[in-house]
Amino acid sequence: MFPAFEILQQKFGARVQSMHAERQDEIYLYINDPDIRTIAEYLRAEFEARLVTLFAEDRSEERRVG
Repeated sequence: MFPAFEILQQKFGARVQSMHAERQDEIYLYINDPDIRTIAEYLRAEFEARLVTLFAEDRSEERRVG
C-alpha cells in the first residue's frame, strides 16, 4: 500500500503537488521540482515502488503555437 498524499506532503512539502490513483498499487504524482531523487528513493525504499517517469515541457508560446 502506498502512502497517503498527506504523508508525502509532510515529508516533502510543496514539492509534491498532487497525487491520484487509477489502479490498486499504482499512484501518479505531480512533483514541483526537477530533482525527484529523494522522493523516488523514499518510495523505492519504503514501499518497493517501481519508478516510471514522464517529462513534458510546454513550448507552445515560444513557438507561437495555438
